[in-house]
Amino acid sequence: MKHMKCGFTMIELIFAIVIIGILVAVAVPKLAATKDDAEAAVCVQEVRQLIDEISAYYIKAGSPEFENTNITDMTNLTLKKRDTKKGFSLDGKVDGRGVIYECGGAGIVTFSGKFNDEDNSYDLKVKVWDGYTPISNKAIDLIKKNILDGNKTKVFKL
Repeated sequence: MKHMKCGFTMIELIFAIVIIGILVAVAVPKLAATKDDAEAAVCVQEVRQLIDEISAYYIKAGSPEFENTNITDMTNLTLKKRDTKKGFSLDGKVDGRGVIYECGGAGIVTFSGKFNDEDNSYDLKVKVWDGYTPISNKAIDLIKKNILDGNKTKVFKL
């Protein structure tokens, strides 16, 4: 009677390692893309949230107080303040200079505005920039599609 050896042959082990390698090579890029999609979706949600918070604050405070309010008093989102010379300002008001929302390591949306004396409203201008990271590009595409009606700029009447 012959004794059977317990265990795997070298060929079986190499074959199993190759199959595992192929599965990993297919799965890792899919997981990375899913993470980017999730981060871009968060950015879109935060832009929508910021528009809603600015609108709600304007309705609550009215035009005189709104004019003198810093964006950080309206929201808890992290924003950069814009200036025409260096990209940043000191006050952070949603006025002609505007504030910048960052996503994926890039400033992608500018919120700026002005009072409209004709109908006593505030025109909130939301404009997307060109992205330069994969996450910011995905977020910009989603913002244009879901918030800005397919355009790069939209004015919201408050």
